[in-house]
Amino acid sequence: MSTFVNPGFIKSHPGVNRFETMMDGFKGVNHSAESSGRSMLVLLLTAAFSAFLVVANQVIDTWTEGHLMLAWIAFWTFAFCLVALAITPIKRVMQKVGQSFTAWMVRIKRDQEDQQMWDLANQDPRLMSELRCAMLKSQA
Repeated sequence: MSTFVNPGFIKSHPGVNRFETMMDGFKGVNHSAESSGRSMLVLLLTAAFSAFLVVANQVIDTWTEGHLMLAWIAFWTFAFCLVALAITPIKRVMQKVGQSFTAWMVRIKRDQEDQQMWDLANQDPRLMSELRCAMLKSQA
């Protein structure tokens, strides 16, 4: 008499599932130009604020002790007003810089892919004939 054992095998590997989930997460990070624009904006604001702090510290060091509190109050008032007034134009500039950088990277990638295709076509006569036909159709 024969008996059959049918164990319940899993149909997918847990490591593969984790890897696919991780890669899906990277796809979201890779294509988020808005988050990179925000980080560039924060970096620019931090650099400008740090430069302003250095200049203010140099100016305040030359003053006497009696005017120190008044100088710090004026400094922080000016700093907060500067940040409040400059945030919108800086955000617009950084968005345009991010868009132009993204377009530039897309152009570079497309040029590289075209060059790879052309190199491959130079080695394969069938592909070269297809490319020539496509170029003739695009010119007509």
